[in-house]
Amino acid sequence: MAGTYPPWTDPSYWNEGLQWHFKLRPQMEVLAGTVPSEIRLLLRARPELVAGLTALALLSGQLWLASLRKLWPLIAISIADMGLFLPLVENDRYLGGFVLVLYLALIAAVRLRPEVQKSGACVAFAVFLVMAMGTADYTVRVAMNHMAIPGTGPESAWRDVVAAEQLRRMGAQPGDKVAVIADGTGAFWAHLAKLRIVAEIMDMNHGSREFWDAPQEVQQQVYDIFARTRAKLVVTSCPPFPPGAPTGWEQIAGTPYCVRPLQP
Repeated sequence: MAGTYPPWTDPSYWNEGLQWHFKLRPQMEVLAGTVPSEIRLLLRARPELVAGLTALALLSGQLWLASLRKLWPLIAISIADMGLFLPLVENDRYLGGFVLVLYLALIAAVRLRPEVQKSGACVAFAVFLVMAMGTADYTVRVAMNHMAIPGTGPESAWRDVVAAEQLRRMGAQPGDKVAVIADGTGAFWAHLAKLRIVAEIMDMNHGSREFWDAPQEVQQQVYDIFARTRAKLVVTSCPPFPPGAPTGWEQIAGTPYCVRPLQP
């Protein structure tokens, strides 16, 4: 079993043999999240682009609708591909290519009469200017306010760097096996400390929440199962049990993580 998180290295191997079952209520819960997310991506992610396209479409009038009929394959393919993700998951990086093709087709359909071409050019320039200013503003804010301070940039893994160092000081050695109660795919501390995740209770479907709500006897049974995988310790995001970490757990200094040794 190679790598920090084997299920992420080869999902097809670890999921082989799973039996899939359709359940209406969970499927509706998924749709309740994916539908608004795709609407946000299309209409709210770049409102200036939506406003500019609307203005150009109004200026083009019936010519725009006629051109859309010629470009309908591109539009249909983009919408269909985005629809395929609705029952599964919404992730902007999965859908970015489809959104790009869709908006390019909608913009390519614009046909302006001579008397409104100047107005159309102004709209196009205004959209470009607003998008360029937004990109420049974000870049400057990231460069000036975040990157100068370690651990404060976007998607920073600084806390994982600290966690890896603290785990080494607590006796964890490269190659040691560990268990996780949370999200193993985001356990960068394990990679940095060269640890191997061999057991996990996932956050997905409220798995970790169910664990913390379970009686202590059930939790101890889980620890015993973790130990039988030869995991030396279990790490989690510190649960909301005031004050401090729950019984038997120790918070890793300078991080939001808690660790518990496992008895072999």
